[in-house]
Amino acid sequence: MEQENGGGSTGMSTSASEQDIKKEKEELYNMKKQKKKKKWRKLNIGFGYLSFRLLLIVAVLEAFYLASFLVSQTFMAEVTDLTSELQLLISRQPLYMLILLA
Repeated sequence: MEQENGGGSTGMSTSASEQDIKKEKEELYNMKKQKKKKKWRKLNIGFGYLSFRLLLIVAVLEAFYLASFLVSQTFMAEVTDLTSELQLLISRQPLYMLILLA
């Protein structure tokens, strides 16, 4: 009888330990899920904030290109004026052409 009781208690302890192992596995699984959710929350950025940042970057780039275009237009106007003046000087004094172009 002792063996039966011993066998019965051993069977209960194995089933209890199996239940404990299952509970631990479930807890670990739930903890992993929670960590993934927290990571996702950290990575999750609102659509409005993202679109605002995108528009801001595009606006800054457009402003840079517009400013460089305007500067280049004024530069090209000055170069054109100097070129026409240089052409006039060379046409009037062809002997000094090499000096003027240097």
